[in-house]
Amino acid sequence: MASHVWGFTKWSEWFTMKLLLANEADCRFFKFWHGDRVCNGINYQGEMFLQFHSFSVRRRDQAYEVGSKLLDRGISVLISCSQQEYILGVSLRGNWWKGNEPENQRLLQEIQNLEAALVVRQAQDEG
Repeated sequence: MASHVWGFTKWSEWFTMKLLLANEADCRFFKFWHGDRVCNGINYQGEMFLQFHSFSVRRRDQAYEVGSKLLDRGISVLISCSQQEYILGVSLRGNWWKGNEPENQRLLQEIQNLEAALVVRQAQDEG
């Protein structure tokens, strides 16, 4: 089941998905080229993540909610915590993106919709 949906080759890959919490000071931030744009990345304990979204400290619950949703979809997640914000990153090393093309497109669309909803929610909170 999981191998068909998310591109896993073994059940053990499904069970290695994780949500990591880290102090921002323990992370190294970097930029990298992906596709046609420069992206922000996070390195934490040898794992690399794409910076997905940042949340104010007042929105800690949203950071965990989104992280849990991504984890449910088979994507390892890092939440980097500081006194000012929570930065959510998605794993660059996992196989979640290696599934078949229609599944990838559907997952990416879900993630984009989730991010768009977060931006709207943040704007409403700040306005």
